[in-house]
Amino acid sequence: MFTAGFNTNIKTEERNKGKLLLFAGSSMECSTTEKRLAKTVRERVRKFREKKKQEAGYAEKESKRIESIRKRRVANMSESQKVAYRMAAAERKQSSRSRKSSSVSDSMNALPASQSPVETDITKTPVSSGSAHPYARPQSLGKAVRKSVRSLPYSPRKRRLVVAGLAKYVGLKIETNTEMQLSSNPGNQGLTAEALSTVSQFYFQSDVVYTAPGMRDEITVWKDGKKKKLRKYFLTMFLREAYAIFQSLHPNVVSFSKFCSLRPENVLLLKNSPVDQCRCRLHENFRLKLKSLIGDYDQSFW
Repeated sequence: MFTAGFNTNIKTEERNKGKLLLFAGSSMECSTTEKRLAKTVRERVRKFREKKKQEAGYAEKESKRIESIRKRRVANMSESQKVAYRMAAAERKQSSRSRKSSSVSDSMNALPASQSPVETDITKTPVSSGSAHPYARPQSLGKAVRKSVRSLPYSPRKRRLVVAGLAKYVGLKIETNTEMQLSSNPGNQGLTAEALSTVSQFYFQSDVVYTAPGMRDEITVWKDGKKKKLRKYFLTMFLREAYAIFQSLHPNVVSFSKFCSLRPENVLLLKNSPVDQCRCRLHENFRLKLKSLIGDYDQSFW
C-alpha cells in the first residue's frame, strides 16, 4: 500500500509538472507573438498622421508649420547659402513647370479629334483639342494679368478706356451695359429709319437753324472712312426749345437725350455762333425793334 501511494504521488507530481511546462510554453509563445506584432516608430507616426489628416484644418496648420521651419532655416543661412538656395529653388520650379507643361500638351494631343473644345476655369477661353493653351498653368495667366493691371492708370474711367482700347487692338469686342440691356430685351428694337429721318430733317429747318453764308463756313467730317466737307448750320435756339417744338410736331418719337445725340455734326450749338452771325431770339428782337423805330439802316450805323 505504501508503494501504491508513493506511485500515485509521483504521477500527480509529473502531471503538475506537465501543466506547468504547458503554461510556460504558452506564455512564451504569447510574448513572441506580441513582439512580432509590435509596430515600429515609423509605422506609429504614419498611423498618427493619417489620423490627423482626417481632422479639419490639419492641412493648413501643417503647411504653416513647414513654412515657418523653412523661413527659420533660410534666416540662419549666410548670403552665399541664400543665393545657392534661391538658384536651386528656381531650377526646381522651372523643371516642375516644364514637366507639367509637357504632361498638359501630351494629354491635349491624346484627345480625339471629334471631342468638343475644352474650357479652362480661369480664362473661360475655348481651347481646341489639337493645340495647347497659351498659358500652361492658371498661375502663369494670373501673374501676367497682375503685371498688366499694375501698369493701368489709377482712375477707374481711364482704366476702362485703356482696357477697351487694348481689346480693340487685339480684335475683341466689348459689349457695354447699354448694349447688353438692349440685346437682352427682345421688345426694344431701336428707332426706325423713318424716325431717324424725321429728326435729321427737323434739324435743317430754316426756322430752327441758320445757314452760314461764308465760303469758308464749312466743317470737315468723317463719313464711311472718308473726309467730307459740309456746310455749317447754327441753331437759333437752345436744344430744350428745339425739342419742345419737335415734340409739338412729332410727339412721343424720341426722348430728349436721343434727340440731342442725333444732332448732325454740321449743326452747331447756339453758343458756337459767330458774333456777327448770331440769330438768337434776343438779338433778333433787338434788330426788329430797332428797325421799327429807325426804319432802314446800313452797316455804318454800328
